[in-house]
Amino acid sequence: MSSPLPVPDETPHFRRNVHSGIVYVADFNNSRIQKFDASGTFPLTWGSLGSVDGAFNTPEGVATDTSGNVYVADTFNDRIQKFTCP
Repeated sequence: MSSPLPVPDETPHFRRNVHSGIVYVADFNNSRIQKFDASGTFPLTWGSLGSVDGAFNTPEGVATDTSGNVYVADTFNDRIQKFTCP
């Protein structure tokens, strides 16, 4: 008897900026990044499927630094993209 195939993880990945309460979500199924503020409103999204700057192919990780820059692990484009967000 063969073992079942693993189910892929389809849960979006997120990173919370502890100081401001901002949450960035790497929505890899839709090739975009979503930004939520501390109250849970959705003020910003960016990205689309592609390989040009600002586009993604399965973004799976998002991180922030103390200056407010956002770093996105753009998995199938084999790169990290850096964004300055308001």
